[in-house]
Amino acid sequence: MKSFFALLAAILLVSCATGPLYPQGPPDLSKSALFLPSYKPKTPFLTRTEYLLGGIDGMARGRTVRFPTGEKGIAVIPGDHRMTVAVFHGEPGHGMLSAEATIPIKIQAGKTYELAGSIVSRQRVDFWIRDRSTQKQESKTISAVATDHGLPTFIVVPAG
Repeated sequence: MKSFFALLAAILLVSCATGPLYPQGPPDLSKSALFLPSYKPKTPFLTRTEYLLGGIDGMARGRTVRFPTGEKGIAVIPGDHRMTVAVFHGEPGHGMLSAEATIPIKIQAGKTYELAGSIVSRQRVDFWIRDRSTQKQESKTISAVATDHGLPTFIVVPAG
């Protein structure tokens, strides 16, 4: 299951990396905002959910940089942006689901942003962006249609 998540994440990042990389600002919170590239909420045992930042303003997000605080993330310049986000969710007995959306947001220097969301059903996921220090929602909630990938298919080969 873990390797399936890695494969899906790699496909998302490669598909977003077909154009130019987002021109990051300086890793300085007085001039840029720190955007954390992924968020993994606490989930029940064997269930895994991961929200990922795939792109900014139609460009691949690029590599993370280290800020003076020691945290690694994307240095986003202040202003209006469109963040492409995705979620991958795996649950025993139900299999995988994924969804992708674009969230408009006004970024302010000095803040640290992270992705958040809610899996409403196997057909719908809600996404938003929040300020990590206050946990205050900073963007509109965007709903996306989820793709239910179902359970993996196993082929049994008789021994012998």
